[in-house]
Amino acid sequence: MIRALAIVLTSQCNLRCAYCFENAKNGQSMRWKTLRAALDVGLRHGGPGLKILFTGGEPLLEYPLIRRAAAYVRDHRRPGKRARFSLLTNGTLLDEEKIEFLAANSFRLQLSFDGVKKAQDQRGRRTFAQLDRLLGVMSERHAPFFRNRLTISMIITPRTVRYMADSVEYFLSRGVRKVALAPTIADCSDWRVDRVGELGVQFARIERSSLSHLNRTGRVPLKLFQGWEDPGSLLRVGRVPDGGRREPMCRAARGGVLSVDPDGEVSACVTLSGSYQRFKSDLLRKHAGLMRIGNIRSGDFMDLHASFPGKARRARMFCGKGGKYSSYRACSDCDYLAGCALCPVSIGHIPGNRDPNRVPDFYCAFNFASLRHREQFLSRALFGEPVVRQPWRY
Repeated sequence: MIRALAIVLTSQCNLRCAYCFENAKNGQSMRWKTLRAALDVGLRHGGPGLKILFTGGEPLLEYPLIRRAAAYVRDHRRPGKRARFSLLTNGTLLDEEKIEFLAANSFRLQLSFDGVKKAQDQRGRRTFAQLDRLLGVMSERHAPFFRNRLTISMIITPRTVRYMADSVEYFLSRGVRKVALAPTIADCSDWRVDRVGELGVQFARIERSSLSHLNRTGRVPLKLFQGWEDPGSLLRVGRVPDGGRREPMCRAARGGVLSVDPDGEVSACVTLSGSYQRFKSDLLRKHAGLMRIGNIRSGDFMDLHASFPGKARRARMFCGKGGKYSSYRACSDCDYLAGCALCPVSIGHIPGNRDPNRVPDFYCAFNFASLRHREQFLSRALFGEPVVRQPWRY
């Protein structure tokens, strides 16, 4: 069953973020007949709560297409089914009219915003003040939408690690209720393995400020720490049977999400399309090919979709989580393997790497630190005391 459509409306963008994997932007935008074909496949074969994400590039460069798509889905969805819209944007093109449209159509807004000015400057200079004003406008004039529909998506790079805690605290001070942190999938060869302690310091601060925020408001905005009300959350931290060697790296290989690029070509993830990027390694080029499904306008697309999982199993980069390793440890030896969600595409961005089992050191260090402090946060929130663990092994 198709759970979600990720529709890349355009490869063009009004920013040039250093860590963006879309390194061959050609200005191409999706035509309506391609978008309509994607929506038809989703409406016909999707689950009862189909998710439709509009992304790019910068999707608001094609705002009329978003409006047209929302109206089309509203007019053509089957009885008993509903579609949930999301928009991933850098926010620089959002204005009152667009916010009102998103709120009226129950969109979820994922705002790419990396935090305090020094962090956001790494993404796009002179954008911090603009996005800071945007948060103020939304919180004052569109309060329900701001509270219930907005998620801040922070991308962390080796250069912005030092600003992580300041940035999370900044968003808490602005009243944001959902904040998601993720490490970049791009080349992180400037990360030094001996810097891992910096991540621990930052996450310790984030843990303390999140606990303070929980005690004061009863809310946990950081998605990493959510689920604190459920004691079973702690049971899901730990190792997995068979060292996790049969565990998939992510859900992309199952084919539940269709990522449709401006040409109509469908991949299992937006990071795998070849229409707006030059693959920097043979490893990534090979495995990206195995994760492509077909063209959404093809008459036999659903047959191609049905056969996709078998093809995807040959993409070793996306399989066998427990067989992976970094400079820090073998993944099968990690206490946090069960909860680790490392993007396998990052493996293909390691310069010169030909081993589908070699994961980036920065991604490994980030996930280890975040999951250790998630465990400590959950334990303190539930029981008032931390989990006793051995000191970090580097």
